[in-house]
Amino acid sequence: MNKDVKYINDGKPLAFDSVSGFAINPDGTTALFSGDFRNILLAVDGTGTVIVYGSNQETPPNFTASVTINNFFVPIVTADYSVQNTYYDGTAGVVVSSSAKLVELNTNLITWFAVHRSVNTVNVKATLTNNQ
Repeated sequence: MNKDVKYINDGKPLAFDSVSGFAINPDGTTALFSGDFRNILLAVDGTGTVIVYGSNQETPPNFTASVTINNFFVPIVTADYSVQNTYYDGTAGVVVSSSAKLVELNTNLITWFAVHRSVNTVNVKATLTNNQ
């Protein structure tokens, strides 16, 4: 079975805004579209913390602005692929310390997501697929 796999930023590490700490997509915004995909995996390495935000809006939220009902997003839980039954609380994020982790986002009905890193010593790659 061939899956429809999409590599954000052509499989290269995500580019991050140096002021906000959010990943920027090729269009120059912080919102990454996930509506057509069921699974999202993040490869995280380095030292620092990564927090992932998700939204169910039809249009992309501004992840750098305050949350309102019309600009809605929350930090979401991620699951560690290397440690059985390990989940990271959305607000605490994924912490790496000179290490690497592969984490999955639960994307049920999430249409947009954003990746925020605490410091520039953390690298992230994103892969999306729809199981088809």
